[in-house]
Amino acid sequence: MKVGAILHHIGRENPQRFLEKLAFALKQGLDVVIGSDYTLDFELTRPNTTSEKENIYKEIENLSRVSSTLVLPGTISYPLSDTEMVHVAPVFCEGSLLAELRKKRDNGEGDLAKLAGLNFVRGNGHRKLIEHAGKKFAVEICGDHGSQNVRGCDIELILAYDKNAGFHLNSINSNFSRKVVVCDGYEPFASAFDYNHLRREERLRIVSGKVVDRKLKIFEI
Repeated sequence: MKVGAILHHIGRENPQRFLEKLAFALKQGLDVVIGSDYTLDFELTRPNTTSEKENIYKEIENLSRVSSTLVLPGTISYPLSDTEMVHVAPVFCEGSLLAELRKKRDNGEGDLAKLAGLNFVRGNGHRKLIEHAGKKFAVEICGDHGSQNVRGCDIELILAYDKNAGFHLNSINSNFSRKVVVCDGYEPFASAFDYNHLRREERLRIVSGKVVDRKLKIFEI
């Protein structure tokens, strides 16, 4: 399976630039393509407006219409109502919005909401599993990683904006084998791992990837 992670510098590159990279990625024959946390936000000091959110969703739907690639373009903050804000990871495929996965933990989203006169509405603790091409993907939004139950997934996808982002084992998620792909917009960088809890040594192995045109890193996992 080919998973691509888009290399996008949050705070220096805007969502329109990301969409150009996404269009490039969708021509690479990938099974899945992911972005990092905050990829779809125009500014880090405010949530997107409803019209900004609707316009960018429409553009992603149009881009994904010509491909069977599962698209998780990162995350976006936007007003759910006149009083509430959500921070979500939308999921697209073949021109349709399949799901919006809400972030649970507050790692600054509450403060972002307050700046706009809104309240941050968290997601629940249910597992965020998406099935595609015969595999189950667990999707974690930055600070949700490590506390979210990802049991039963084949591939763990971590959408991050954190200079310390990475793959950490704990009592919740260390007792089963899976592959992991991290896409971080802080540097930016992407990495992948093969974790096999049955191996006596090197349970966690790095999966090398290939950077394409400085826009995308592709992993065969």
